[in-house]
Amino acid sequence: MQVANLINSRALENLEVRGSDYPPPAEKLRMAQFVNYVQMAALATTFGGEFLFKTVLSMEIPDIVKSLSSNKVTSFMGVWFVGNVVASNLLSTGAFEIWKGKHLVWSTIKQGRMPSGDDIVREFQRLGVEFQAMQVQEKVHPNPNRR
Repeated sequence: MQVANLINSRALENLEVRGSDYPPPAEKLRMAQFVNYVQMAALATTFGGEFLFKTVLSMEIPDIVKSLSSNKVTSFMGVWFVGNVVASNLLSTGAFEIWKGKHLVWSTIKQGRMPSGDDIVREFQRLGVEFQAMQVQEKVHPNPNRR
């Protein structure tokens, strides 16, 4: 939003500013989906694991299932939190790109950092977009002899 404000307030031409998502790589999408499946299986085990092993499979209940079932709220919150953190990190691209038409103005993926206001203005100026100069306010001191 700060970038949009900078561009809209200082550019001397009308530029459309809109945000959009940068798609993560396909392999990271599949990994995040797998994490979600594991998360759902762990939640199902938390709430129905004892029934599954004892009644349906007629097997001894594994210790991990007993532990998950005996602490349902803690298990639910832990599985939910960890699963969501892992999936979110897999889907995060860190991309911040600015385009003017078909011209790439800035890319955090290529530059390895977020742009400063000066970076944005400089890169737009390379494409012929003019910007108003920043007005620097002079500090006013109570003592006129002091500057």
